[in-house]
Amino acid sequence: MTGKLYCIGVGPGDPELITVKALKALEQSRVIFIPSPGPTSKKLALQIVENALKERGGIGSKLVVELHFPMTRDQEALKRAWRENAQKIAQSVLKGETCCYVVLGDPLLYSTFGHIHTILREYGVEAEFIPGVSSITACPAKVGLILAEERDTIVITPAENLDVIKKCASIAKTMILIKGSVNLDSVIDTIKQAGVSENTRVLYVRRCTIEGEKYVQTTISNWEKGVIEEDYFSMLVVGGALD
Repeated sequence: MTGKLYCIGVGPGDPELITVKALKALEQSRVIFIPSPGPTSKKLALQIVENALKERGGIGSKLVVELHFPMTRDQEALKRAWRENAQKIAQSVLKGETCCYVVLGDPLLYSTFGHIHTILREYGVEAEFIPGVSSITACPAKVGLILAEERDTIVITPAENLDVIKKCASIAKTMILIKGSVNLDSVIDTIKQAGVSENTRVLYVRRCTIEGEKYVQTTISNWEKGVIEEDYFSMLVVGGALD
């Protein structure tokens, strides 16, 4: 008998931002898969799950399985990891287990599950997606920032995509640049080169809702080079929605 697979988003870090539906899925699951692109993300995802279940009987007898994803651009290494991890998940589901695959934020936005999902379908395994609170909305919410109104245009892209940023800077009302573990000074330089006004506001957010949280609001002209820490769990919001 085939089991059940949930893919749930547990939010950016604050355990109170996990949804009721995600909690129910965690409670019902016997096996919890935690992706681990690095020690920090695995630790954070597991902490969120543990805190969320604390008043609901805890993890107890649930089996927590860490899935390793190498931090590399080597496509062959990545493909091997995707297939190995998909096989582990499929084995549990096809044995009849109810399972949860946990991702930070929302599972449909830049999560580790996309490639896994494609391979799981080869085994006849489908997932039920449960959306989560993304940092894309959680970060602006902390400072009461409205991202868009009426017919405003928003661009969401990793901060390393300098070509995309340069092309979109002149047409987007707001740009949300995620995964800030790059040279953010070069990102600001790229925006300047695109002809964006130096009075345009910039919001830098680091580690939203978790330990080490930091917010800096400034403008392109007042951006201090070499001051902002580069951090994978960070983002920049650039543009008119801040005005």
